[in-house]
Amino acid sequence: VIISSGLSRPVTLLKCNHEEVDDRLMFHINHGIKVDRYQKVIIASADTDVFVSSLFHFTRWAHSDLNELWMLCGQGSTSRAVPLHDIAERIHSKVIDVLPAVHALTGSDTTSKIGTKKAALETAESDFGELLFCFAKESITLDMINQAERFLVQCCAPKSA
Repeated sequence: VIISSGLSRPVTLLKCNHEEVDDRLMFHINHGIKVDRYQKVIIASADTDVFVSSLFHFTRWAHSDLNELWMLCGQGSTSRAVPLHDIAERIHSKVIDVLPAVHALTGSDTTSKIGTKKAALETAESDFGELLFCFAKESITLDMINQAERFLVQCCAPKSA
């Protein structure tokens, strides 16, 4: 809802039933890109969940003329601007496609943490990333659950093994 001059009106692109704030942020960015025609967006957050979700969505927003997506991280002397648009171009599209599954499986504001996002991204870039390719494309099956479990075990496994 937007409130202006004492009147409120619904904003269709902001309507969602997601409880997780990290996901709701994506609706606001999407609104700015689709309605206000933003070509550059800067996100002020050091949250790895926002980082992973933003990478996934950037590839879709780029089709709506979003040229640059930045994330401000750190504080004080460690503050920096991270160019997510450059990072997204360096990651294989198959890895980008499984980022929502990686995000959900490795922990979010609404799920328990298992491993780290860094370990999960490294695992997704390996052959084990293929274990998640059917997520968001099909209904979840017992086989998909088993594949997700194998993916998580690999995320937590010592890399020397």
